[in-house]
This record gives sequence, structure tokens and C-alpha cells, in this order.
Amino acid sequence: MINPKTNNRIRMQTVDAGTGEQVARSELVKGFEVAKGEYVLFDKEELDTMKLESTRIIDIEKFVPRASIDRLYWDTPYHLVPSGKTGIEAYAVIRAAMAKQSMVAIGRLVMSTRERICAIEIEEGALVLTTLRTAEEVRGIEAQGQPRQVGKARQRR
Repeated sequence: MINPKTNNRIRMQTVDAGTGEQVARSELVKGFEVAKGEYVLFDKEELDTMKLESTRIIDIEKFVPRASIDRLYWDTPYHLVPSGKTGIEAYAVIRAAMAKQSMVAIGRLVMSTRERICAIEIEEGALVLTTLRTAEEVRGIEAQGQPRQVGKARQRR
């Protein structure tokens, strides 16, 4: 980040919200809030043991009609390309089965150390994987509230 008036770099400071004192970045740990103002803390070693390794494997759990997945859950699409002889065979079998049944495959994979739910469908003869949002990631319209109705504007005379 640069200050456009001076062309100087900007320093970000880590400050304790309660005391107002500066804290060295090397002293910081990650945490998860379990109740208002109450945190479970994790050190780097604990977080490293929880990281999921990307295996480049998609575990298909079931097949469902595309219409059964609400569009709010569809996230990011990726084109699937097989690798190796086994991958090419599996790709062809899955594509043929999905085309015959007109279904979407639901599965799981690890992306960036995070397990994601995904949908695989046929698009223009190829397989497209789309990550799906979980119910926790989608807020319903009732959580947003409805805008107030504004009365009709008074007409000027």
C-alpha cells in the first residue's frame, strides 16, 4: 500500500484492541471465537496438523438432477481434464453415465487445504466441476430483511 500524496509505503500495525498496545506479529496466534469474547487459540503446529493435503482426487458420492440444487449454492466452475490412462478411462465412464442418466455428480475434493463440495456436469461434451457453497455460507433473504416501502412522493403543484 502506497500513500499517493507522499509516494511512501504504508505500515500496518498490530494493536491489542483492549489495551491499545502494539503487539509484534511474531507473537500473534490464530483463534476461533466460540462465544462473545471467548476464543480457542491455535498455534502454528496445531494448524499444520489440521491442514488437508490436496490429493487431486474427486470423491463422487451420488448423482442428482441438476434442478435439485438451488442456484444460490453454485460457486466457481472449473473445466475437468483427465490425467494419465486411469484418469482418461474414469473421465470417459463418468461422462457416459452422466449423459445417459442426465444427472449431475455430487462429490468432494480438497482445494487449497480446504475440503469443498462440488457438482460435476456435462457441458458441450466436457465435464465441468463447480464448487458449491454450504448452507452456512448462504444467507437467506430473511437474514437481510426487506427494504422499507417508501410512500409515494408528493406531487409538486
